[in-house]
This record gives sequence, structure tokens and C-alpha cells, in this order.
Amino acid sequence: MPEGGRISLSTWSNEDRAFVKISDTGMGMSEEVKNKMFDPFFTTRRLQRIGLGMGVANSIITRHGGKIEVESEEGTGTSITLNLPVKSEIEQQEPAAAPAWGLMAKGLRVLVVDDKEEMCNILDTFFSRAGHIVKVAGNGAEAIESAKREDFDLVICDLTMPGVTGYDVIMALNKLGKVPKIGLATGSGEKLTSIEESALKVDFIINKPFRLLELASKVNALFNDV
Repeated sequence: MPEGGRISLSTWSNEDRAFVKISDTGMGMSEEVKNKMFDPFFTTRRLQRIGLGMGVANSIITRHGGKIEVESEEGTGTSITLNLPVKSEIEQQEPAAAPAWGLMAKGLRVLVVDDKEEMCNILDTFFSRAGHIVKVAGNGAEAIESAKREDFDLVICDLTMPGVTGYDVIMALNKLGKVPKIGLATGSGEKLTSIEESALKVDFIINKPFRLLELASKVNALFNDV
């Protein structure tokens, strides 16, 4: 709401559901934006955000058996309703048998390296739901220490991080006795020369913003015999 406006919150419930509704009188959203708003890395403010907040929120609500409903039109504001189940007892649920987002390989030890906590959370959930053992590292130094102590089958590493960069992590990984498969995640503005790509010795490069199905396809290609 760049010129000011009003935000309203309301709550209500019935026998088995609780609702929280947040409404504003802002600019609203087009159908295209509404359809993409929960996609990882989608944002209309690319210079200010990385586009993970709504995806994380939707993932949390979904894990609790709820859903997020959106009503919006351009020029008329937006209403978002959180719809959650009311449970009197904690239920134990079996993990879903279906692979997450088309990820077919099973039982991998995965290291996720990224200085963005939201990105680590997204990929942790993505791989964990598919039955993998996941460890996250918020910086390059932590990633190198983890890789020295533990064997990993796959490392997904961000390129640009403060201090110890993705270049440093990948160089260290390639000196290990058991070298894991390595996926390098680069930002949309980061360009690698052919010499840099060959020097990095990675199994695939994926450009941010990417879709989880695209990542699944690359991982499946590496472990299609697993």
C-alpha cells in the first residue's frame, strides 16, 4: 500500500476448523501473480526479496493440514485466509510414500549449503519429504567442516556467500577421498565462463530462480540407478 491504506484482521472457527483472515486495501494482484505467488523464488520485487516467504508460509500451513486461500483483484486489495484444522489430540502420521515434487532417488545423504535461511528450509523440506537425510550449512566454512566429518551423496551449494564462497566449498569437496555429486546454484545475475565451469568440477549448474521440478530432474539424472 504505497500511498497508505487499511489492514484488517479477523478470526472465527467452527467445530473442526479455525480461520484467520488478513485483508488490505492495497493494489491487489493479477491472476498471473496469484497463480505464481507460492512458487519458490517468485517475487514481484526482485531487487528487494528472493521470493521464498510465501512458499515457506504455504509449506508450514500445509504440513499442519491447512491451506491458504487468496482473494485479490488489481485495484481492489487482497484478502488472505488461513484455514487450519482444530485437533483435540496430537495425531501421529506416517510419512507420505509418494516422492516429493517428482524426486525419485531414495535414501541419499544430502548437504544443502546456502547463506539464506529460507532457501535452506525449502530444500531441507524438499529432500526430507522424499526420504533423504538432510543437513544444512548456513556458510561455506561450516559446509567444509561437515563434509570432512561426514560422507554425503549429494551437495547443493550456493555460489555467492560471504567469506568462504561456493567456489571454495566446491574446491574442498573435490579434494575429499569420496567426492559427492555436486549441484551448484547460481543467481540470475551471476555469469560463469566456460573456464570457471570446468574448474569447478560440478555435476550440474542450476540458475536461481529455479523450480523444484527442475532440481528434481537434475538429481534424478544423477541417481537414476539408485
